[in-house]
Amino acid sequence: MNLRVRYRRILWFFAGVILRLVWWDVFLPAVGLKKLAARSRTARLASIAMQFRRLAVQMGGVMIKMGQFLSSRLDVLPREITDELSGLQDEVLPASFDEVRPIIEKELGAALGARFVEFDPEPLAAASIGQVYRATLAPGAAGGDPLRVVVKVQRPHIDEIVRVDLSAFAVVSRWVHRYPPVRRRANVPALVQEFSQSLMEEVDYLHEGKNAETFAQNFTGRPDVRVPLVYWSHTTRRVLTLEEVQ
Repeated sequence: MNLRVRYRRILWFFAGVILRLVWWDVFLPAVGLKKLAARSRTARLASIAMQFRRLAVQMGGVMIKMGQFLSSRLDVLPREITDELSGLQDEVLPASFDEVRPIIEKELGAALGARFVEFDPEPLAAASIGQVYRATLAPGAAGGDPLRVVVKVQRPHIDEIVRVDLSAFAVVSRWVHRYPPVRRRANVPALVQEFSQSLMEEVDYLHEGKNAETFAQNFTGRPDVRVPLVYWSHTTRRVLTLEEVQ
């Protein structure tokens, strides 16, 4: 999808949601139809959440991550919305290997065959930000068996998608913040900023690798906890190579 079209589509969706909220929760009560608005509230909120869910699944990218983030905010959103979004899964159709391979080779600075003994082009899993593959590394200087690894690779153009989606969410948050019933309940721009910071860490695989090592250090001596090794020679901001743990 064209990034400009994507940006506009997000804005149009939320503009429609805001107009519906104003009509039902502000205008109708003001003209004496408060009971009518109250009776339909549950169904209306569930419908909005369902429409967002369909849009998120269709567009992928940050939309799915935002839906998952919103589903956990019981302190801010009504249960009619969080319940509908709680089942939103971070699974999408995988990008083709022809699109993914150049990313790996560019990030690792060599042809795929020069960095891996084997690389299975069929992904183990695909999500909105990245997808995962099985591969094999050559043994180290000490010899031994080839090293079985999993390689997590960011999806094509995900940097641009993240930038566009977060920009659209920032605009929407300012719109929503002008609506007194929402403003009294939560600081929406601050929530979007919190989500943005969390997402930017997620799309930095160097950060994820460091977190894995910190987690391993914290559980040293615990035989019941196994944390995959990070192969830093094959890890960059967009590619993360981990020990395969059976």
